[in-house]
Amino acid sequence: LKQGQYVPLPVEKQVLIIYAGTNGYVDNLPIESLQRYERELYAFIDTRHGGLWEELRTKGTDGKKFDEIVASMKKVLAEFAKQFSPDAKA
Repeated sequence: LKQGQYVPLPVEKQVLIIYAGTNGYVDNLPIESLQRYERELYAFIDTRHGGLWEELRTKGTDGKKFDEIVASMKKVLAEFAKQFSPDAKA
């Protein structure tokens, strides 16, 4: 979760990666694969689920939409987990 200097991470990406980290989606991954996991997760969402970023940006300020956001994040993270291999070389 370390951001590069002068390279701030958008809030929606922060929310997603913190959610993944605190809800067990990376628990079984080796530490050395976590940076690649984060990069590939963002690319996966950019190419296949770009609407999630907009959903996090717009619905994130509406407490009534929280369950919808969580459901979307769970779906995308579960789908990504099926394709991510911690042993692959970046």
